[in-house]
Amino acid sequence: MSKENVMKSTWTRNSAHLAQDQPPFQLIQQAEGGTQQNIREAEKELDQLEQQYKNKDYSEQIKFLCRERVKQSVQQAKDGKMEIIREAKVEIDHLEQMQYLNTEYVVPVTPFSMLKRAELYCADGGVVSPQPCSSAAFITVSWSSSSSHSPLVQMKFGEDLKLHVSVPEPVEVIYKSSGSADEVICRAILKRRLGQVDQLVQQAVGGTEENIDEAEMSVDQLKQQYINTEYSDKVKLFCNEKRKQLQQHRERLRREELERRQQHVEQLVQQAEEGTKENIREAKESLDQLKQQYENTEYSDKVSVFCRAKRKQLLNKRLLYVNQLVQQAEGGTQQNIREAEKELDQLEQQYKNKDYSEQIKFLCRLQRQQERVEQFVQQAKDGKIETIREAKVEIDHLEQMQYLNTKNVVPVTPFSMLKRAELYWYRLLNSDEEQIMTEKIEMKKKLEKVMDGLQKLRGGAERKQKIPTSTEVDEVQKHLIEFKKWCEKTEGQINDLIEHRAMQFCSLHHCVLVFLILTFTTAPVSTVDVCPTRTKLHQSVTLSCKHQCSGLLQWNLISNRDDVLAECDRTSCRSEKGFNISHDQYLKGDLSLTITAADYSQRNVYACECGDIDYAFVRLIIETVFSPVQMKSGEDLKLHVSVPEPVEVIYKSSGSADEVICRVNNRSLQCKDKYRDRTSLTYPELTLRHMEPRDSGSYTIRDTKNEEDIQIYAVSVEEPAVPAWGIVLIVMSLLCCAAVGIYLLWRHRKRQQLNRRLQQVEKLIQQAEKGTEENISEAEMALEQLEKQYKTTEYSEQISMIKEAKKLRLQQRMEQLKSEELKRILEHVEERVQQVSEEQDISEVEMELNQLDQQYKNSDYAEKVKLFCMEKREQLLMRRQQLVEQLVQQAEGGTEENISDVEKSLDQLEQQYNNTEYSYKVKLFCMEKRKQLWDMRVEYVEQLVQQAKKEKIREVEMELDQLEQKYKNTEYEEKSKLFCKAKKLQLHQRINYLRREELVQQAEDGKKDISEVEKELKQLKSQYKETEYSDNVSEICIIQRSQLSWYRLQHSNEERLMTNRRELKWRMLHVEQLVQQAKEGTEEKIREAEEAIDELEQEYEDMVYSDQVSVLCTVKREQLKGHQYSKEECLITEDLELEEQMLQVKQRVHAAIEEGTEEKIREVEKEINQLEERYINTKDVVTVMQFCMFMRAELYWYRLQHSDKQLMTDKPEVMWKLEDFMNSLQKVRDGAEREQKTLSSTVVDKLQKHLMEFKMLYEEKRGVDK
Repeated sequence: MSKENVMKSTWTRNSAHLAQDQPPFQLIQQAEGGTQQNIREAEKELDQLEQQYKNKDYSEQIKFLCRERVKQSVQQAKDGKMEIIREAKVEIDHLEQMQYLNTEYVVPVTPFSMLKRAELYCADGGVVSPQPCSSAAFITVSWSSSSSHSPLVQMKFGEDLKLHVSVPEPVEVIYKSSGSADEVICRAILKRRLGQVDQLVQQAVGGTEENIDEAEMSVDQLKQQYINTEYSDKVKLFCNEKRKQLQQHRERLRREELERRQQHVEQLVQQAEEGTKENIREAKESLDQLKQQYENTEYSDKVSVFCRAKRKQLLNKRLLYVNQLVQQAEGGTQQNIREAEKELDQLEQQYKNKDYSEQIKFLCRLQRQQERVEQFVQQAKDGKIETIREAKVEIDHLEQMQYLNTKNVVPVTPFSMLKRAELYWYRLLNSDEEQIMTEKIEMKKKLEKVMDGLQKLRGGAERKQKIPTSTEVDEVQKHLIEFKKWCEKTEGQINDLIEHRAMQFCSLHHCVLVFLILTFTTAPVSTVDVCPTRTKLHQSVTLSCKHQCSGLLQWNLISNRDDVLAECDRTSCRSEKGFNISHDQYLKGDLSLTITAADYSQRNVYACECGDIDYAFVRLIIETVFSPVQMKSGEDLKLHVSVPEPVEVIYKSSGSADEVICRVNNRSLQCKDKYRDRTSLTYPELTLRHMEPRDSGSYTIRDTKNEEDIQIYAVSVEEPAVPAWGIVLIVMSLLCCAAVGIYLLWRHRKRQQLNRRLQQVEKLIQQAEKGTEENISEAEMALEQLEKQYKTTEYSEQISMIKEAKKLRLQQRMEQLKSEELKRILEHVEERVQQVSEEQDISEVEMELNQLDQQYKNSDYAEKVKLFCMEKREQLLMRRQQLVEQLVQQAEGGTEENISDVEKSLDQLEQQYNNTEYSYKVKLFCMEKRKQLWDMRVEYVEQLVQQAKKEKIREVEMELDQLEQKYKNTEYEEKSKLFCKAKKLQLHQRINYLRREELVQQAEDGKKDISEVEKELKQLKSQYKETEYSDNVSEICIIQRSQLSWYRLQHSNEERLMTNRRELKWRMLHVEQLVQQAKEGTEEKIREAEEAIDELEQEYEDMVYSDQVSVLCTVKREQLKGHQYSKEECLITEDLELEEQMLQVKQRVHAAIEEGTEEKIREVEKEINQLEERYINTKDVVTVMQFCMFMRAELYWYRLQHSDKQLMTDKPEVMWKLEDFMNSLQKVRDGAEREQKTLSSTVVDKLQKHLMEFKMLYEEKRGVDK
């Protein structure tokens, strides 16, 4: 028997002795209501009782009865004296220390001690509370103590036990059963620690980088704390996951910070576009700081692209600012010119070493040349041939410079045409009649060529679908035709010739100027055509857009897409003030927007957008207002300048070019010197005082920002008839113009030769722009020959500049070819990446990526190629991981060879990415896959152990050794050692069990003598004597010897054993008879049967086969109680499959008993042995063994009840002998029932031993009778 059962049975047997002694309880009860003498007598009795039973088995129970001493001390302390309270507390402390002597005391100590401490607390009224506690307070304290410290938990089979560990400190759960030491079964330290770290990580995910640093430090400390413990793998995976979360949040914070910085810089750039030079400088400094801050980070490429784009915007703003200074200098003073030149020098110096330095240099040279032309034209006002010639040379030089850049901000050709017109007019004013006639002939020839050129230009404009339209070109051509007809008039109309020629010539140049400005400065806003819509001032206009839109429709400005003017969805439409849109028309596919009253502030390009697609761009143009004004000399002219944009007032008189006389910007007026004293601004009216006949002409109000004419005033001031000296002056001017025309003809023919050569070169360049690198080389060679041909001529400098401009175009084409080649290469690599399926393909693609990266390392495409290669390498890594994942899936359920192949693949993958940016990610992946391979190996070895036979034991051991060797120096080393050790132990247990059953079965079948079997058991024990399995084997051998003794009792022919066998059977039959009588009898019969069982068990308690007798007695004792032991005590398992198998065996046992044949009983016994063998190495082995013992006992009792007649005559004697055995079993059952615990394996083995001996006695008796 176990220590537990011995203690319980001893306590039961000696309870009578305790009852015979003077019980201390009576004295204690008397002392509770008595005097101090009664208390002292009770204490003395308690001391004597404790001393008397100090060295006996039930001394520990006696010690706990001494708690009554504590109760008396507390009763004495109710008077509130501090000395008595301290003494009572000392007794309570002593009692709490004693509770660890035995955990199976009847009265719970901890709740009791808490209650008594609460009573002392309330009794100490002078210190804590002015009034003693009431009875209700005692009840509350007692209840709270009991609820917090439950001494006994009543549970049913299958229920869960919940233990509260709500304290903040680390805790552990300690289990103590009867007869065993304390065992720590659970610890809440790791889980609580993981919870704390997880809480820090969750706080950091929503916090700043300081929170992230704190959380990362906690993660590192946790990993270091458990680095060499059994939880290292679990903690490592947990830490890696949390570190990944923190890293992701850190990257998100950095991206947000970068976006905030970019938004700030974007605001500065926008302010610079609308501000001054200081704003531009501030924005540039912010861009430099941003780039420097992210220079060596992962966002360096992104920041570089952003800064490059913003610098380009700042450069455009700077160019516009310089151009504005130059325009002011054209009509201003020498100081304005010096300021413009200074700004040009600074601009050129600032961008000297930048990528766009050539463009800046050209712009500065162009602006200086225009200023130079302006000075020479002003000097040519006197009409001298020399000054006019010098001015024309400067104009020619300016026209040559236009070839350097076709996208210059300032239109060169309109400016030169305007200046040529001014020179022509100066010559006309100072020429005679003959010169005028000569000029007439030359002008007709020139105009014919101009008409041919305009015809070609109109066709090209229609093909390219760009402004100007064919209608505008037709209008210009119409003026030229009229001019040609006018030139063919007779010579007699000389006065009309002079007047009309001047007017038509200026009208011609005005139209050409407008046409060329639109051609060179207007670019398409988007790939969608910009449709112009014209309207009159303050009238309603509809911006047309017709398309089906199923999503959200928005009308906004192309300059500010965030400013939504109107929007519609499937339910309704909304629009800003001044705009209107119809929801019904929107549903029909008409998305047009109506402006109720158009004014100049609404001129812009409007975008019709549905979803993310632009369906139309519409430019709103307000038609120019023509106002004829008739006035007398001396009156004031009032001009309206009501538009918010900067405007200029252009005066054009008959026979003169357009002249900007005033500018209005931000309600400030700037006029030329000769008009400054005559003008005043009372916004929105500009007044020009004291008009004279010479002031007649057209005054145009032009919006300089949008390059549109707002209003034209055709002013006519009455004047007297032309005097004679005026006519003479006009004739002289015409003669001068004729002379100039002859000179121009000579110059023209000379330039024609150069132009033809330039056209040939231009043709080659145009072919190169559409061709290959060979065409580019041919064009470059032609440029070299052209430069060599005109090297020593007056055009050498111009040819050099033209060459530079053309080379720039060829370089752009070469860059375009390189870009297309790179695009093809990237598409090819992308296709290869998508098609890879094996490791060899992946390696080849990686080599291509490395070559591509190296090829474009120092080129302009280095950043783009680098980003592309990084993305593709990451895709290749994902593909490698997929291949490894497939190998892992194939290895599931496979052989060791498959698993080894996967491990090699993991090692190769980790080696390939060892020192790369993906090393951490690859390590995590490989760690996860190695964990899966470890689980596969463990499962494979587990199956080998479960299926191992005696002849296969060596092979299984070799597998275990190989597994341990494989993981010797890895992170699974300790885990593999523990696993292999446990599996070797299970393996030897299984083999020992099979060997034991084989020996016992041979002895039972008579194939071997019992002595020979005992000898082999000794050899088996000696074989494992010095091994780690010696204790297990020794225990098994002891059990087998007990079974052999039982078999010897059952089958031996020795007289002594036969007598014992007969006596045992008689006593068992006696017990059986009493049990049968007790089933239908009274309580007295039941008690008599229980006593007979106890006496039988006690009588054979010291025999070798006492375990078998104990099991048989237990069965009968359970029959008396009607207790379903097979269900409530044996089937304590969570394995539903095992429970089902045990129920099936139980049903077959009952069926065999009902059928009653020996053959059926033997079949059931065979199934019981198979069930026991199947679960020998599982966690349910104890449950299964108990169940099998009880099933064998039932079969044995059945055989005993149905023996032959001669044996039945001996049954009363056997039943009488078994009464003591039954009584002992009854006492054990009562003890187990009070404690509500499952019988230990030792007790069950002992009962089985007694039953087996009884079976042997029965079979021996039956053989003798036969």
